[in-house]
Order: sequence, then structure tokens, then C-alpha cells
Amino acid sequence: MDAGMILHPIKPALDGKVFSRFKAPSGKKLFIEFVRVCREHGEGTVDYLWLKPGHEQPVPKLSYVKLFHPWGWIVGTGMYLADVEQAVSEKEHEITSAIKGQRNHLSSILLLLLVLTDAGITYISKRITLSIARASAMLKNIAWGKGDLTARMSAESRDDIGEMAHWFNVFIEKIQTIITDVQKNVEQLNGSPTTLSSIAQQTSAGAHQTSNKASTEAQASEKVSENMNSVAAAMEQAATNLSMVATAAEEMTATIQEIAKNTEKANMITGER
Repeated sequence: MDAGMILHPIKPALDGKVFSRFKAPSGKKLFIEFVRVCREHGEGTVDYLWLKPGHEQPVPKLSYVKLFHPWGWIVGTGMYLADVEQAVSEKEHEITSAIKGQRNHLSSILLLLLVLTDAGITYISKRITLSIARASAMLKNIAWGKGDLTARMSAESRDDIGEMAHWFNVFIEKIQTIITDVQKNVEQLNGSPTTLSSIAQQTSAGAHQTSNKASTEAQASEKVSENMNSVAAAMEQAATNLSMVATAAEEMTATIQEIAKNTEKANMITGER
């Protein structure tokens, strides 16, 4: 702590000397500064200028000192900041080279991935485009062409394209079933006019027969009506005749009664004589 040199590892000539008045090229009392830092903090760093071997001018240097309390000694070590800067520069260069190598490696991987991705996208796009083109051609054929509903898309793959092809085939199959049913109904309708004509003829014949029967029944009804009128007239005449008979019967009864009275009178007269 008295700024005396106990041991210098490089310059033995400095051993045993006191440097309380020694100044660094920058004018700083270097060893006194070492003592101050250790007295105040027990340890610390001190920067200064020092002549580096192989250089004509002093260069920045940084020392670290620490107090060893049992002996009252200060242990210190230092390094030239230029060496630190060079080491940092070398490390930066090493890191930069490593980063550059990694970047080149990553760039190569990314380029390969881009190529593979582009190839995959191109392949998938062609498959999708081909499937869509086939579906479009089938729909166009159905809409404007001969309407081949027996055509089917290939549904061998297990991806979305295969699923789309499967459901497209289901859709076309349902349309085919509907068209087949419609065709059957049309054929049945085509055969219906003959049946309808036969039914119409039978209906016409039945209507004609009904008309004849109605005419006959009308004539019969007319005769019945005439007969009823005749019967009514006969009954009316019979009623008149009965009335006349009744009147005659009454007159006859009165006559008979009168005769009876006269007969009785005659008997009485005869008896008196």
C-alpha cells in the first residue's frame, strides 16, 4: 500500500523500488491510483497510457488491481486495449464468417426448399388444373354435347382432388338416374295417347248407349205418362158412373120404400074388408 514494487513478472529491475511519484505517459500517478482504488473499494480498474513493446508511442492500457488484506499487498494485471480490440475484431471476423457460412448454408437450403416447393406447387397445380379441366369438359359435354352421363372422373387419390372427383361422380350418377327416370316417364307418356284414345272411344260408345237408353226411357216415360192420363180419365169416368149408380140406387131405394108403404096400406085395406 506504499506504492512499492514487490515483484514485476516482466521487468525484474523494477522489483524493490517505490513508485509513489511515478507518472504514466498520460501524466497520471499510476501506482498511487492503484493504492487509492484498493483503499476505497478493495478492488477495481484503472485506465492509462503505457508504452507497448514494439511501439514507439504509448497506447491505452487497462489494469485490474485487488488488495490482499492479510499482507497489505496489491495484486494487479493489465492488458493493452489494442490487443482487446484486435481480439474483438478477430472474434467479430470469426463470428461474421460463421454467420456468413450459416447464411450461405441457409440460403442454399432455402433455395432448395423454394425449388422443391415450386416443383410441388407446379405438380399440384397441374393435377388440380387437369381435374378441373376434366370436370369442365364433362360438364360442357353434358350441357352442349352429346350428354355422355356414363363418363366418370378418376378418384384414385386420397387427397381433396380425389374426394372432389368422388362427389362429382356421385353427382353425375344421380343426374344419370334422374334422366333415366325422366326417359321412362316420357316413354310411358308416349304410349298414353293410344290408351287415352281407346278410353275416349269406350267413353264415347258408353255415352252413345246411355243417350239411346235415355231416349228409350224418355219414350217409355212418355207412354207411361199417356197411360196414366188414360187411367186417370177412366177412373174419373168410373167415378162419375159410380156416382150415377149411387144416385140411381138411392132413387131405387126410395121407390122400393114407397112401394113397400103402398103395399102395406093395401094389405091393411084388404084386411079391413
